Amino acid sequence: MIFLGSINASILRDLGFSAEDENKISMKVDNTLPFDTNKTYDAVVIGGGTGGLSFTKHAKKLGLSVAVFNYVRPTPKHKFKWGIGGTCVNVGCVPKKLFHNAGLIKQAIHMGKDYGWDVELKNNKVKWERLRSNVQTHIRSLNDAYDINLKKIQADSINAEAMLGEEGEANFTYNGKEYVIKADNFIIATGGRPRYLENIPGSNFKFEEEAITSDDLFALEKNPGKTLVVGGGYIGKVYLINEFSY
Repeated sequence: MIFLGSINASILRDLGFSAEDENKISMKVDNTLPFDTNKTYDAVVIGGGTGGLSFTKHAKKLGLSVAVFNYVRPTPKHKFKWGIGGTCVNVGCVPKKLFHNAGLIKQAIHMGKDYGWDVELKNNKVKWERLRSNVQTHIRSLNDAYDINLKKIQADSINAEAMLGEEGEANFTYNGKEYVIKADNFIIATGGRPRYLENIPGSNFKFEEEAITSDDLFALEKNPGKTLVVGGGYIGKVYLINEFSY
């Protein structure tokens, strides 16, 4: 197994690894494939988000052999993609809460004088680049924790896009080579992605070329500024709250 970048030692200890395990994980380089094509798994999970990882954890407790596929197609406009953990960890709940907290901190500073604190903002704008960088760093640490835990429970993790094939099989490409994986059960836990609107009457607006989605938002290098939110669901409303806070 290969881990790119630094691994937070505290995360390893929280997951139950010893100091000796930490050293092995940090130093070991293994060029073998992260899956076994010669066996039939009890279950293959397609999707490395909340649902897929939860199933994997409980399946391993029951002694089942499990392989997890996690793959993210890059966003059309900014070509952004992310690691294991699904929407919540990478482009939903976690970054949303961190961005929203940044807005709440601003409000608290403005209210500070009423509570006996003499605190003033040097300017009225958030340093977007710093906020974005810190949020993405935190998310990558969560990705690392998920990857490490899958190793710990001995679930095979495969960064590839799997397609169901013949009965009991799934096809995928890994490092440029095509493979077939076999399993008694396939768990579809792919989640969902924002939908780009098309063929709007009276409009020539090209959404995939000119618009962004919530999948892009938290990785933008610059504050998007004035924004029209299309969609009144959970993510859309939360975005509006964040914008009013900055």
